[in-house]
Amino acid sequence: MAHHPQGCKVYLYDDFTQTLPPRYTPRHWVHNQYAAELWLQRSLQRAAHPWRVTEPREADLIYVVANFSMRCVAGKMFSSRFMWQHTIKDTRGVLWPGEQWANASWVNEHNPKRRAAPPPRTRGAVKLVVYGYQFCGVPWLTSRIPPDVMVLKEYAQLSKAAAGVDLVSPFVVSRPAWLTGAEPPPPAPPWASRGLIFFAGHIPKRYISTTRYELWRQLRNEPNVTAVSSTLSCTYGQFSLCDEGRKHRNASFAYWGSMCHPFCPNASKCTSSRKVGGGYSHNFLSSCRSYKHIDFKVELPDMMRDSRRLDHTAYLQHTMSHRFCLIAPGDFVSTHKISEAMALGGAGGCIPLFVIPASRAGGNLGHTLPSMLPYTRWLDYCTVAYLVSEPAAKKNFMPVYHKLAALTEADVAPKREMLRRVRDAFVMRANSSVEHPAAPEYMLDEACNAARSLRRREQGLLQPAGGAHTSCTLG
Repeated sequence: MAHHPQGCKVYLYDDFTQTLPPRYTPRHWVHNQYAAELWLQRSLQRAAHPWRVTEPREADLIYVVANFSMRCVAGKMFSSRFMWQHTIKDTRGVLWPGEQWANASWVNEHNPKRRAAPPPRTRGAVKLVVYGYQFCGVPWLTSRIPPDVMVLKEYAQLSKAAAGVDLVSPFVVSRPAWLTGAEPPPPAPPWASRGLIFFAGHIPKRYISTTRYELWRQLRNEPNVTAVSSTLSCTYGQFSLCDEGRKHRNASFAYWGSMCHPFCPNASKCTSSRKVGGGYSHNFLSSCRSYKHIDFKVELPDMMRDSRRLDHTAYLQHTMSHRFCLIAPGDFVSTHKISEAMALGGAGGCIPLFVIPASRAGGNLGHTLPSMLPYTRWLDYCTVAYLVSEPAAKKNFMPVYHKLAALTEADVAPKREMLRRVRDAFVMRANSSVEHPAAPEYMLDEACNAARSLRRREQGLLQPAGGAHTSCTLG
């Protein structure tokens, strides 16, 4: 049986939202992958929401609206810090009734010249803050966040996720209508006629992460595999010019500013076009060290062949015509493709195969899941997906490839059915409600459960449903 959200008493704290001017608001923000905060806010603002209370003293959970993710995407981090300052001061005494603010948010624990932090405030209901897009750094900087504030994120520190202080949010998947369950999905090819693995997305530069490149390298010429990336020729292919670049170390910008254009459709992504240190050549030749073991004579033709951008329609068609979608960490541990793959599987498309980073403490993959996958409290991912450890996938993915090829339609039927049942938890719909929930209601339910655990001081006791997940770990 799929989980149904139970919720709790929630107070919507939106006293000071300070909306951005329209010229700064990202276009189509409602559909942006980081717009979970907006969907939560809209859900609670619907008339007669059964969980919402009008008095903060009645609440089990206070949802603090600040739009941190939108401000980060818009490049307005000073505005985010101002919003955090306003929140922590709590001049009306709504968040921490009876406790005065003592400049706690700006105490730097690593600087002995600054005075020690005052005792943390803990009165009132547990507070929830959403900060899905973490590229800008947190608005509270190096300060001490109050212990009764939970943060809903795209990925979390493992220790904080296990303690229920950090919660992992699904990314926004809100269109097309058939993907969210608002309309019937298009007909999908029969299982037997589908490709085996679909692997697509940005491949980071080598000094950021090698995981997606190593997967592409192993799968690029395998039958029944579609492996494409719009950035591969740029993040890797341009460095096939390293030997030539060394011969022109002292060349002018006319050379360095255009040398990688055949590899990077967006000239701003050319490493050689940025003047750093000793000149335009310095940044490029310094980066070459990370690529010295790449056999470009063998791989470059395949890089150029597989470097293409799929529009959203073509991308979705590929996911519906393959058996498995390979989802691996990129620039960050988490990725929008996690939520998207879960929704696609629920619509009759590919079954997710998640590449899971190994825990530094060792142990099974189940130990790592709460830091990057949503809803691990109640969702056993072995019922909806397959897993492979990141070190095993990078070293030798082919045993996993052969295991997937051997799976029959009957073998995966239970996973496809469970994906259909849990899809609502990973999609956003404008008409969702507690009776017919979607991701906003499920996220609030997770926050409510975590708030109860915090109040009962049950930190550190959370274990993912499904435990070690060994039954679905393929490598």
